Amino acid sequence: MYLAQKQNDNWIPLAAIKYIAKLLNISYMQVYEVSTFYSMFNLSPVGKYFVQVCTTTPCMIRGARKIVDPLQKIYFKKPRRIIRK
Repeated sequence: MYLAQKQNDNWIPLAAIKYIAKLLNISYMQVYEVSTFYSMFNLSPVGKYFVQVCTTTPCMIRGARKIVDPLQKIYFKKPRRIIRK
């Protein structure tokens, strides 16, 4: 899946998920589940610069909100939004 994402400008299209499932002889849903579980995989196009901040519980305990809040206020209306300038 990493290779498929790398070949498609840092995101995995539906066709690639179906191809991977067929190649591995597993269901499409199994590949989809993996791709949605891990935050490193993107199922929609991302911008030229992709900023990702850890928001898991351990990161939040260590103060991730101090990073996330200003970024969202300045650059985003909601997470995962593509901004093109």
